Amino acid sequence: MNLAPPQPQLTPLLDNAVLTRLERLRLNPQRRQTNRSQGEHVAGKGGSSTEFADYRNYVPGDDVRFVDWNIFARLNRPYLKLYQYEEEMHVVLLIDASSSMNFENKFERARQLAAAFGVLGLLNVERVSAYVGQDAQAPPRMLPPSTGRANLKRLFEFLEEIDCGGDASIDRSVEAMLRRHRGRGIVVLISDFLTTASLTRPLNLREGRRLQLAAG
Repeated sequence: MNLAPPQPQLTPLLDNAVLTRLERLRLNPQRRQTNRSQGEHVAGKGGSSTEFADYRNYVPGDDVRFVDWNIFARLNRPYLKLYQYEEEMHVVLLIDASSSMNFENKFERARQLAAAFGVLGLLNVERVSAYVGQDAQAPPRMLPPSTGRANLKRLFEFLEEIDCGGDASIDRSVEAMLRRHRGRGIVVLISDFLTTASLTRPLNLREGRRLQLAAG
C-alpha cells in the first residue's frame, strides 16, 4: 500500500492543519474601514471591477455566484473566486519585540498570532503589512503592504527572522507605526502591555487614522 508523502511544513510558526482551518475563516470587523482602491469589501455596493485576484476555500454563507464550478467538477470541492473591487482594507500587524516579551514564551505566541492574522488577510485579498516594535531609537522593522496567497512565504519569512529584546515601549511603537502607515482598516496590536506610559495618545491617533483596534 502506497502512502502519500506528508506535505512539507510551510512555516514553523503554524502547522499545516492550522493553516487549513484558517483558510475557512475571514476577518469580520465591526466597521468597514476601507480605502477607495481595490479589495474585497464592496461586493454589495455595486460598481465593482471584474479583475480576478485569487481563490480560497468556500465557506458556508459565501455567495455561490463566485464558486468556480469548473474546479468543482474536477476536484469535487468548492473554491471561491476572489475579485478585486473598488475598496480595500488594510490589516496592520504590530508585534511588540521589547525585552519583556522574552519571558513565558510570549514572543513566540506573538509571532504565531501575527502569522494567523496575516494569513487571514492575505487569503482574503486584504493588504497586509507588519511592524516590529523593538528599538526605541530606530524606526520599526517593517514588511510593506502585500496581498494574495503568493505573499504567504514573504510574511512567514519576515516573522521567522525577527528576534526579541529591545527598549521600545508599546506606546512609542504604536506612534512610530502610525507615522509610516497609510491606509484604513484594522491594526492588530500584539503585546504584553507592560509599560508605565499611557496608551491614550497613540490610541487616539490610531482612531483618527481610521484603524480599528484588535489587541491581544
